[in-house]
Amino acid sequence: MKTKKLVIIKQEEGHSYVGHTGRPGLSSHRRLSTAIVLENGIPLPGPANAPHQEIREIGRGRYSFWYSNVYFSTSDNSNPLSNGREYAIQFLPNSISILSSIQSAFWLFFYFVSYQYVLLLCKKREKR
Repeated sequence: MKTKKLVIIKQEEGHSYVGHTGRPGLSSHRRLSTAIVLENGIPLPGPANAPHQEIREIGRGRYSFWYSNVYFSTSDNSNPLSNGREYAIQFLPNSISILSSIQSAFWLFFYFVSYQYVLLLCKKREKR
């Protein structure tokens, strides 16, 4: 696991704050993110991948990675800019690139097998 301190944090709305991650691959806009937010080294209770409106209205440690940012609330709905706690994100390094490599290998294999099948069908037609 890799840990990165959230240095740039801005108030968003309600209990929600936005931290810049610089890691768009952690975003949950396409699939659920496995990254977590740490408050003084302890994972926020979440839930993770929470709707942004719930983070704003309810808070209590909910968070969501969205493109290059993480929308989050502190565990007690205090202001992370003044509560004296440190916030960081934790994630698997290169998890997206590993997944992409596996997916690419699968599709390459699929296209290869499909191509071989088409060649076999063409040869059978030529024999007729």
